[in-house]
Amino acid sequence: MEFAIASHNIDFVCFLMNEYGLEVFPHHCGEYNNLQAFFVYLDNTNDINTCFANSPFFNIPSLCEYFISHGADINAKNYRDQNALHIAARSNNVEIAEFLIANGIDINSLSDLRKLPLHIAAEFNSYETENILLSYYPDINVRDAFLDTALDLAAQNNCTPIAKLLISHGADVNIGCPKVRLAQRSI
Repeated sequence: MEFAIASHNIDFVCFLMNEYGLEVFPHHCGEYNNLQAFFVYLDNTNDINTCFANSPFFNIPSLCEYFISHGADINAKNYRDQNALHIAARSNNVEIAEFLIANGIDINSLSDLRKLPLHIAAEFNSYETENILLSYYPDINVRDAFLDTALDLAAQNNCTPIAKLLISHGADVNIGCPKVRLAQRSI
């Protein structure tokens, strides 16, 4: 099914679903930017909470607003325990991140790997979103399940602008992996 979603072949997606009972996974729809398959999932399941959690993938603010106006839980999570702010941070969707924060999303929500949206933004080099999130976190040295801080993730993924931003906001460069110290020297 994933390959049918990735190829944007909606007829094949429907065929696999109807003839073989295969499931459409909304996170695949988001990762491959397949809005049609996403709506097929919504039409078949009426699962607005899962759809809302994955809606920031599409970078359509009105889609998020639609789900909220139809009763979606602002703190709904996807299969990896990520809420919509995690996905907005991953996709660097600043407008959606601001909308979610203004509507009271839990910014301290942890994913299955104990990652905050702050970690996700650092890992995916989402500079603008990271800049917004930094004003909401008193402790930016929080560790995930692998004991990585946001600065560690930025260094591991060669996200120098994010590393500079985190250091300028007081990230501790003396903890974490050796790449952090390398990033510090390059600043």
